[in-house]
Amino acid sequence: MTQHSVQPMLDFIAASPSCYHVIANTAAELTAAGYAPLSERERWTLKPGGRYFVTRNSSSLIAFRVPETLTGGFMMAAAHSDSPTFKLKEHAELRSNGYVRLNTEKYGGMLMATWFDRPLSVAGRLFVREGGGIAEKLVDIDRDLLVIPSVAIHFDRAANDGVKYRANVDTLPLAGSDGAADILTLAAESAGLRPEDVLGSDLLVAAVGALDIYQPPLIIIDMGTATTVTAVDADGAFRGGAIIPGVQLSLSALASNTSLLPSISLDAPPKAIGTNTVDCMKSGSILGTALLLDGMIDRMEAELGQKAAVVATGGLARCIVPICQHEILLNEDLLLYGLAVLYEKNK
Repeated sequence: MTQHSVQPMLDFIAASPSCYHVIANTAAELTAAGYAPLSERERWTLKPGGRYFVTRNSSSLIAFRVPETLTGGFMMAAAHSDSPTFKLKEHAELRSNGYVRLNTEKYGGMLMATWFDRPLSVAGRLFVREGGGIAEKLVDIDRDLLVIPSVAIHFDRAANDGVKYRANVDTLPLAGSDGAADILTLAAESAGLRPEDVLGSDLLVAAVGALDIYQPPLIIIDMGTATTVTAVDADGAFRGGAIIPGVQLSLSALASNTSLLPSISLDAPPKAIGTNTVDCMKSGSILGTALLLDGMIDRMEAELGQKAAVVATGGLARCIVPICQHEILLNEDLLLYGLAVLYEKNK
């Protein structure tokens, strides 16, 4: 095999740092070769002699040709689109002692020692707001960015006797000093995007779950560490939303940063005008959050141009929803339901 004959394959590998790039590049080559894309959401009309391909989750692809006549058999070939890697968790930066590491999850069967002490980077995909909906964008930060350093021999005299690596401890890549730009900003900029247009996975999952159960337009409230309020218009397009400090987070900040203010429970106060410190804190945090949500619902409905079904989820929703003035549907399993819907669509 000559260098000339393998060069297209080497170029394809270099242009495909993630499974999403593999599928995008394969789809482009198939289209150029006369293959027509199909959708699993539509009925197929296949013709003898036709060439077709279909993708799923942008990470797998099936291509096939329909024979002019049936000859009694067919041939199949299969290959991986993915490869062993480390996947970034959503909030990846771990900042401590003046430097930044990235929180990752090992994916696939790998020789872990080969990842140490070599230049690494980041590639994959982002979901962003675009044209009133959600779009997928590929990311490839094509420069040396990270390294997984080995421990110096002075700190591990048994290093040459064999090492059992702990994937979530020993293999976290080093991203630089504590002043380094966050990885989401770098990924967005490499794809020509604004970081603020990138959507968090929890926002998407909640929207997917809500759309499968309720009729849009929708306003979706997720009350966890942060409180998020997102809007989906009458056409089912994700419009965006707001992120607010969570109730528990706000109370913890008060208790830890303000003298003499205690930690309190999350039950509603008897009235808005508190007569002691605890009731005053409950009024401000719990009733205040309920009023904030009522106000956000009013503003978002005005921008949507019509009334919307409002659904709330998250661990703290049960405490706040009953004291809101708007009718809000409580669905504590909305995120899990959204994950199940995505799994069924992409399995």
